Parts: sequence; structure tokens; C-alpha cells
Amino acid sequence: EDDCALLGSPTKVTLRDGSTVILVLTEASFDITEQDLPRVSFGSEVWFSPGPDVPSSVLGLGFQQDGPGLFRGSLIDQLVKDPSGYIKSHSFSLYLESGSPARGEVLLGGVDPDKFIGPLALMPVVGEGHWMLHLLAVYVGGASRRQAGLHVILDTGTNGMYMPAKAREDM
Repeated sequence: EDDCALLGSPTKVTLRDGSTVILVLTEASFDITEQDLPRVSFGSEVWFSPGPDVPSSVLGLGFQQDGPGLFRGSLIDQLVKDPSGYIKSHSFSLYLESGSPARGEVLLGGVDPDKFIGPLALMPVVGEGHWMLHLLAVYVGGASRRQAGLHVILDTGTNGMYMPAKAREDM
């Protein structure tokens, strides 16, 4: 069954890295095992011209931006607002494992208590436009390396870890 619909005209977007992409608003069912199929909208790439940097895939879990968006809302917003109540919370969890190959998991709408040790705490977002939090500590090899006053941006679309030189030296 073809459950995908293209809506509207293609939109050309030029990104900061010089890449150009043509997207068309698409609506389809979001198929995950043992659940009803909520309808979500997203941009389907119909043409892409890379800039000087290598592109990476991004799921769309970024901080909600103000103003009119190109599409109807983030994936999380669409799944929460779906009448079937597909997920109940505007939250997601990202679990990363070390090893070769590196593995990970994204859980939409909550957490998996089997994936962490200790209690979780809500942290206020301290920056506008980003998932910026106040860092309490970093653990390296089981030992805490406190970084008082340091703010961090949680960005699942970044391919590296960036920090001030002083913080890196302290680790």
C-alpha cells in the first residue's frame, strides 16, 4: 500500500555549508512495531548538491525554533499531538555504547531504566535556540571531573565533541 503523499511545491534551501537541497513536504504513516500508524509530515529530499563539508543524516530532534517553519513541527511534536497518543511526552533519550562498531539507540517519548544507573533529574534549558544545559560533572573512567559553570549544548547532529581548551586540559 502506498501510504505517502507529496504536498505542495518543492522548496529550495541553501544551507550554511554551501549545500543546496530541494525538499517537498511529505506526509506518511510512521511505522513502528506493534503501534498504530500516526501520520507525520517531513521534508523529502528530491535533489541535493553538497557543499564543501560531508553531509550527515539528522533525525530532527533539534530545539523548536520560533517563527514560521518550513514544515509542521518536529517529529516529537507530531507524535505527541497525534490523536492516537502515540507518545505522551516531548522527551527523547539517546543511549550511546562504546565499542566497535559503536552502537546507539534513540527512544522517543521517555527513557529506558535498563540503560542507565542512578536517578535522573530534570535540567532546565539555559540557552535560547539550543538544548543548552549547565554541566554538573563529567565522568572519565569512573572518576568525576567537575566543570563548574560550564554550559553544554546537546546536539545529536554533531559528529564530534567540542569544549573549551581549559576544560579539555582538566580532563
